Amino acid sequence: MSQGMPHFHACDTILVDAIPEPATNWIAGFRSNVEELGELAVHYRTQSVAGNRVIRVNERGVKDFNSIHIGLTGVSFYKEFWKALREIYTKNPADSTISDVHVVDLMMKWGILFEWIPFDTWLDTGNISALKKAGEYLRNKSN
Repeated sequence: MSQGMPHFHACDTILVDAIPEPATNWIAGFRSNVEELGELAVHYRTQSVAGNRVIRVNERGVKDFNSIHIGLTGVSFYKEFWKALREIYTKNPADSTISDVHVVDLMMKWGILFEWIPFDTWLDTGNISALKKAGEYLRNKSN
């Protein structure tokens, strides 16, 4: 991917609402809580939010959160994004678990702010069960 322009990263997710341009740094989240998701909550990274800022992206299993991390991040500070990714990768090039979450976490440790962009509808496509539900939702929406 080019380092010469702002970009966004999306993973295992479909949204039906408009996605903002990456004119600022932002992280999308699905408005939900552990009561709504029940046991499924342990399968997702989550977000802790203060006001309109994401203050932390939590690893899977955290029960105190404000929204589900849906894998959609807008990055306007792209030079810092690539610097953080390079730093993380250089420490352990064999680590296949590196994701946008680790990069954003490091950027936040550097004092870079990320706005919270909440979504009320999110279609997860990260596993077979969720993919089937997303397909059903989209078929019903188109009828």
